[in-house]
Amino acid sequence: MIKVYQINLVKESESEDYENNLEAFRGRYDGSKSFNPSLFKYYSCKAHLNTDDLDEAFVLMNRWSDSDRLKIDLLSDRVASLSVGDILESELGTMYMVDPMGFQEVRV
Repeated sequence: MIKVYQINLVKESESEDYENNLEAFRGRYDGSKSFNPSLFKYYSCKAHLNTDDLDEAFVLMNRWSDSDRLKIDLLSDRVASLSVGDILESELGTMYMVDPMGFQEVRV
């Protein structure tokens, strides 16, 4: 199983820590190159995927076919397709960020 983490962008009026949340959101477009582990607190687990393969996880979270949905357990009603800056966690606890090309291990 792979856990999918995505950033929760909040409105300025909803958080005293809005600027850091915005920094995390903007920084995700560079992938692991600009990842700051202290900003992981702005991510939340949005889905569990019934796969151990990162490439299959990417397909599942972007194709959304009926057969794909059988392998996806959504934990939120606000789940986006998998994209640069999202984080995948393996069953062993290893974290991988989706980069512009592929995946890069990150520490949080």
